[in-house]
Amino acid sequence: MKKRRIIIGSIILLILFVWIIVVVHVNTTAEKQQTQVYKVGDQVYYGNNYYDYSSEIINGYSLKVLSCKVYEYDEYLKLMGIVDPAVSTHAKYVVDVEINFFNEDSSGGKYGVALIPTYLAATDNRLAVNSELFGAMYPQLGSSPLGFMLQPNSNMTFHFPYQMELMAYWHVGDERHFLENTEFYLNATQYPVKQVIQMKNGSSAAENPEQ
Repeated sequence: MKKRRIIIGSIILLILFVWIIVVVHVNTTAEKQQTQVYKVGDQVYYGNNYYDYSSEIINGYSLKVLSCKVYEYDEYLKLMGIVDPAVSTHAKYVVDVEINFFNEDSSGGKYGVALIPTYLAATDNRLAVNSELFGAMYPQLGSSPLGFMLQPNSNMTFHFPYQMELMAYWHVGDERHFLENTEFYLNATQYPVKQVIQMKNGSSAAENPEQ
Protein backbone atom coordinates (compact mmCIF):
# COMPACT_ATOMS: atom_id res chain seq x y z
CA MET A 1 0.00 0.00 0.00
CA LYS A 2 2.83 2.38 0.91
CA LYS A 3 4.62 1.62 -2.36
CA ARG A 4 1.44 2.34 -4.31
CA ARG A 5 1.09 5.74 -2.62
CA ILE A 6 4.67 6.58 -3.52
CA ILE A 7 4.05 5.68 -7.18
CA ILE A 8 0.84 7.74 -7.34
CA GLY A 9 2.55 10.67 -5.64
CA SER A 10 5.46 10.46 -8.07
CA ILE A 11 3.08 10.47 -11.06
CA ILE A 12 1.24 13.52 -9.70
CA LEU A 13 4.53 15.37 -9.16
CA LEU A 14 5.67 14.45 -12.68
CA ILE A 15 2.42 15.76 -14.21
CA LEU A 16 2.73 18.97 -12.19
CA PHE A 17 6.34 19.39 -13.30
CA VAL A 18 5.45 18.91 -16.97
CA TRP A 19 2.54 21.36 -16.63
CA ILE A 20 4.84 24.02 -15.14
CA ILE A 21 7.34 23.53 -17.99
CA VAL A 22 4.57 23.93 -20.60
CA VAL A 23 3.21 27.10 -18.95
CA VAL A 24 6.67 28.66 -18.69
CA HIS A 25 7.42 27.76 -22.33
CA VAL A 26 4.16 29.30 -23.58
CA ASN A 27 4.69 32.50 -21.58
CA THR A 28 8.28 32.96 -22.74
CA THR A 29 7.67 32.19 -26.41
CA ALA A 30 4.27 33.91 -26.87
CA GLU A 31 4.29 37.00 -29.06
CA LYS A 32 4.32 40.11 -26.87
CA GLN A 33 1.91 42.93 -27.65
CA GLN A 34 3.58 46.09 -28.88
CA THR A 35 2.17 49.58 -28.42
CA GLN A 36 2.58 52.49 -30.81
CA VAL A 37 1.52 55.95 -29.60
CA TYR A 38 0.60 58.69 -32.07
CA LYS A 39 -0.34 62.36 -31.84
CA VAL A 40 -3.36 64.19 -33.24
CA GLY A 41 -2.58 64.86 -36.91
CA ASP A 42 -0.52 61.67 -37.41
CA GLN A 43 -1.56 59.25 -40.14
CA VAL A 44 -2.24 55.88 -38.52
CA TYR A 45 -2.31 52.81 -40.77
CA TYR A 46 -4.36 49.80 -39.69
CA GLY A 47 -2.13 47.39 -41.62
CA ASN A 48 -2.56 43.77 -40.52
CA ASN A 49 -3.57 44.72 -36.98
CA TYR A 50 -7.01 44.06 -35.53
CA TYR A 51 -9.07 44.18 -32.32
CA ASP A 52 -10.20 40.62 -31.50
CA TYR A 53 -10.02 38.47 -34.63
CA SER A 54 -7.92 38.40 -37.79
CA SER A 55 -11.18 38.61 -39.82
CA GLU A 56 -11.27 42.27 -38.70
CA ILE A 57 -8.10 43.17 -40.64
CA ILE A 58 -8.69 46.17 -42.93
CA ASN A 59 -5.25 46.60 -44.44
CA GLY A 60 -5.41 49.62 -46.72
CA TYR A 61 -7.40 51.73 -44.27
CA SER A 62 -5.85 54.52 -42.22
CA LEU A 63 -7.07 57.36 -40.04
CA LYS A 64 -6.02 60.83 -38.98
CA VAL A 65 -7.51 62.50 -35.91
CA LEU A 66 -8.21 66.15 -36.72
CA SER A 67 -9.56 67.50 -33.43
CA CYS A 68 -10.97 66.72 -30.00
CA LYS A 69 -13.40 69.00 -28.15
CA VAL A 70 -15.86 68.75 -25.25
CA TYR A 71 -19.42 70.05 -25.71
CA GLU A 72 -22.54 70.23 -23.61
CA TYR A 73 -25.06 67.70 -24.91
CA ASP A 74 -27.69 70.17 -26.17
CA GLU A 75 -25.00 72.42 -27.66
CA TYR A 76 -23.65 69.42 -29.57
CA LEU A 77 -27.08 68.51 -30.96
CA LYS A 78 -27.48 72.06 -32.27
CA LEU A 79 -23.98 72.11 -33.72
CA MET A 80 -24.50 68.85 -35.59
CA GLY A 81 -28.05 69.69 -36.70
CA ILE A 82 -29.60 66.79 -34.77
CA VAL A 83 -33.30 67.59 -34.27
CA ASP A 84 -34.79 64.52 -32.62
CA PRO A 85 -32.16 61.97 -31.49
CA ALA A 86 -33.50 58.56 -30.45
CA VAL A 87 -31.59 58.67 -27.16
CA SER A 88 -33.43 58.01 -23.91
CA THR A 89 -30.70 58.50 -21.27
CA HIS A 90 -27.36 60.17 -21.79
CA ALA A 91 -24.49 61.94 -20.10
CA LYS A 92 -24.41 65.74 -19.91
CA TYR A 93 -21.40 66.16 -22.17
CA VAL A 94 -20.04 64.84 -25.45
CA VAL A 95 -16.40 64.44 -26.41
CA ASP A 96 -16.36 65.05 -30.15
CA VAL A 97 -13.42 63.48 -31.99
CA GLU A 98 -13.16 64.49 -35.64
CA ILE A 99 -11.47 61.77 -37.69
CA ASN A 100 -10.59 61.54 -41.37
CA PHE A 101 -10.65 57.93 -42.57
CA PHE A 102 -8.86 56.82 -45.73
CA ASN A 103 -9.23 53.68 -47.83
CA GLU A 104 -6.33 53.45 -50.26
CA ASP A 105 -7.41 50.21 -51.91
CA SER A 106 -9.11 47.74 -49.59
CA SER A 107 -12.32 45.75 -49.60
CA GLY A 108 -12.67 46.61 -45.91
CA GLY A 109 -12.50 43.01 -44.75
CA LYS A 110 -15.68 41.63 -43.24
CA TYR A 111 -16.75 44.61 -41.11
CA GLY A 112 -14.91 47.75 -42.21
CA VAL A 113 -14.22 50.29 -39.45
CA ALA A 114 -16.04 49.10 -36.31
CA LEU A 115 -17.24 51.60 -33.68
CA ILE A 116 -16.87 49.44 -30.57
CA PRO A 117 -13.09 48.88 -30.89
CA THR A 118 -12.62 52.57 -31.69
CA TYR A 119 -13.10 53.63 -28.09
CA LEU A 120 -11.74 56.59 -26.15
CA ALA A 121 -9.99 55.79 -22.90
CA ALA A 122 -8.20 57.34 -19.93
CA THR A 123 -6.31 55.64 -17.12
CA ASP A 124 -9.39 54.15 -15.47
CA ASN A 125 -12.30 55.19 -17.71
CA ARG A 126 -13.50 54.24 -21.16
CA LEU A 127 -15.89 56.21 -23.38
CA ALA A 128 -17.85 54.57 -26.18
CA VAL A 129 -19.30 56.11 -29.30
CA ASN A 130 -22.94 57.02 -28.78
CA SER A 131 -24.20 55.03 -31.77
CA GLU A 132 -27.64 56.71 -31.68
CA LEU A 133 -26.06 60.15 -32.09
CA PHE A 134 -23.69 58.79 -34.71
CA GLY A 135 -26.63 57.34 -36.63
CA ALA A 136 -28.51 60.65 -36.39
CA MET A 137 -25.54 62.47 -37.91
CA TYR A 138 -25.04 59.86 -40.63
CA PRO A 139 -28.53 58.44 -41.37
CA GLN A 140 -27.21 56.57 -44.41
CA LEU A 141 -25.58 54.17 -41.92
CA GLY A 142 -28.83 53.31 -40.11
CA SER A 143 -30.29 54.36 -36.77
CA SER A 144 -27.67 52.69 -34.55
CA PRO A 145 -24.73 51.66 -36.74
CA LEU A 146 -21.90 49.38 -35.62
CA GLY A 147 -19.43 50.59 -38.23
CA PHE A 148 -18.95 51.61 -41.84
CA MET A 149 -16.99 50.88 -45.02
CA LEU A 150 -15.46 53.26 -47.53
CA GLN A 151 -15.17 52.80 -51.27
CA PRO A 152 -11.62 51.97 -52.41
CA ASN A 153 -9.48 55.06 -53.09
CA SER A 154 -11.70 57.36 -51.06
CA ASN A 155 -11.76 59.17 -47.74
CA MET A 156 -14.38 60.70 -45.46
CA THR A 157 -14.37 62.78 -42.29
CA PHE A 158 -16.60 61.67 -39.41
CA HIS A 159 -17.43 63.18 -36.04
CA PHE A 160 -17.36 60.49 -33.35
CA PRO A 161 -19.55 61.47 -30.34
CA TYR A 162 -18.09 59.85 -27.21
CA GLN A 163 -19.97 59.81 -23.91
CA MET A 164 -19.33 58.44 -20.46
CA GLU A 165 -21.52 55.64 -19.15
CA LEU A 166 -23.92 56.67 -16.38
CA MET A 167 -22.07 54.87 -13.56
CA ALA A 168 -18.74 56.30 -14.78
CA TYR A 169 -19.78 59.96 -14.77
CA TRP A 170 -21.42 59.58 -11.35
CA HIS A 171 -18.11 58.23 -10.11
CA VAL A 172 -15.93 61.11 -11.40
CA GLY A 173 -18.17 63.76 -9.87
CA ASP A 174 -17.59 66.89 -11.94
CA GLU A 175 -18.03 65.41 -15.41
CA ARG A 176 -17.09 68.55 -17.31
CA HIS A 177 -13.92 69.14 -15.30
CA PHE A 178 -12.88 65.53 -15.79
CA LEU A 179 -13.45 65.55 -19.56
CA GLU A 180 -11.78 68.92 -20.10
CA ASN A 181 -8.68 68.10 -18.04
CA THR A 182 -7.99 64.45 -18.82
CA GLU A 183 -5.60 63.12 -21.44
CA PHE A 184 -7.33 60.44 -23.51
CA TYR A 185 -6.19 57.98 -26.10
CA LEU A 186 -8.18 56.76 -29.06
CA ASN A 187 -7.84 53.03 -29.65
CA ALA A 188 -7.34 52.10 -33.31
CA THR A 189 -6.10 48.50 -33.13
CA GLN A 190 -5.29 45.99 -30.39
CA TYR A 191 -3.25 43.06 -31.78
CA PRO A 192 -0.52 42.31 -32.58
CA VAL A 193 0.24 46.03 -32.35
CA LYS A 194 -1.89 48.26 -30.13
CA GLN A 195 -2.14 51.61 -31.91
CA VAL A 196 -3.41 54.58 -29.91
CA ILE A 197 -3.67 58.32 -30.52
CA GLN A 198 -3.17 60.64 -27.54
CA MET A 199 -5.38 63.71 -27.24
CA LYS A 200 -7.11 66.07 -24.86
CA ASN A 201 -9.82 68.70 -25.04
CA GLY A 202 -8.80 71.32 -27.58
CA SER A 203 -6.30 69.10 -29.44
CA SER A 204 -6.05 69.91 -33.14
CA ALA A 205 -4.11 68.62 -36.14
CA ALA A 206 -2.97 72.22 -36.63
CA GLU A 207 -0.65 71.63 -33.64
CA ASN A 208 1.18 69.00 -35.70
CA PRO A 209 1.61 70.78 -39.06
CA GLU A 210 4.45 68.60 -40.33
CA GLN A 211 2.10 65.62 -40.72
